[in-house]
Amino acid sequence: MQNYFRKYILILICASFPLGAVVAQAQTGSNASATSEKTSVTENIFGFGLNANLATGLGFSFRHHLPLPLAYMVSGFAWKTSGGVFWDLGFQTELDLFVQEKTRFYGAAGFSYFYTDNSSDAVVHNTYNGPTRIGAGVGIELGMGSTIGLAFNLMLTSFQPTGELLPLPSASVHYYFR
Repeated sequence: MQNYFRKYILILICASFPLGAVVAQAQTGSNASATSEKTSVTENIFGFGLNANLATGLGFSFRHHLPLPLAYMVSGFAWKTSGGVFWDLGFQTELDLFVQEKTRFYGAAGFSYFYTDNSSDAVVHNTYNGPTRIGAGVGIELGMGSTIGLAFNLMLTSFQPTGELLPLPSASVHYYFR
């Protein structure tokens, strides 16, 4: 089941990369500049969307960018089938390193917990070997239009308690409002 799940996520991430070819402004700097001057996000910006990140959660997400060089994102998903249940819950913090009118480069760190139970017996147990994930890395967000942001991360992800450590890409898309 885990190999099937990972294959599905990698296909989802790879399919979203061509969307990054169109660049505009969303959760990016407030000062338009043709130079490489750093700008900043000067007001609260909220976003709802989708996140595909094995370190900080899969599914629906809420992102809040503070009027500081700091943002956070909460994401999760739940699904029940006849064979069992799947859910995850994750949290990610982002520190802006460089912000311009159409892009935002940031450092990110976060954690998540994944749960699945495909057993048919009455005993509930998590069938993942490494359900707790902790990750840190870098990301870039590209504005698409005036309200859509597409972000890509590369995070070094630790799967606990197995201790497996992998560099994993991820993607998210959010609709922003003030």
